[in-house]
Amino acid sequence: MTQAWAYGGSPSIGATGTVTLVEGTTFCICARSGDIRPGAEHGLFFRDTRFLSRFQLTVDGLELDPLGAQCPAPYAGTFIARRPPRAGTADSTLLVVRHRYVGNGMREDIVVRNLGRETAGVILSLEVDADFAGWFEVKEGRARRRDAIEQSTGTSDLTMSYQFGADSRAVRVSGDEQAKAVPG
Repeated sequence: MTQAWAYGGSPSIGATGTVTLVEGTTFCICARSGDIRPGAEHGLFFRDTRFLSRFQLTVDGLELDPLGAQCPAPYAGTFIARRPPRAGTADSTLLVVRHRYVGNGMREDIVVRNLGRETAGVILSLEVDADFAGWFEVKEGRARRRDAIEQSTGTSDLTMSYQFGADSRAVRVSGDEQAKAVPG
């Protein structure tokens, strides 16, 4: 096989709670919260190689409660979730909206909205990992993290790379600190 498989269909939200976004030879399979969880068929794939095997967002160390997912286009998804309610409260006032786009990579914009009357300070954490497994390894449950994956970090980015003989793969995750308070 000299060319990677390319999909031209539409996005899907599966009954098992997975969401699939597709653009050409890039596809992303994730949970309804937008998280890519390890140990599942989740991941960001390009030309049948999984470049992200974990991409999990937490707020104050807590996993988010998914509220809904929408796919306005085959390559785009919007994931709406909330931080679980704080102890002693009936509901959460913190909403997290993730806008994801796949193509020759993946872009995600995260918006945190405080629906309460009081100022809220939160800690957002994003756990990221790559195993560079092949699609069939993942589907058959044989995926394993490569031993020779190197990691390097910069001020606002993380690079993970793998080289074995002539075979090499790399992924870079970067972010910006354009956090700003938006009224409302």
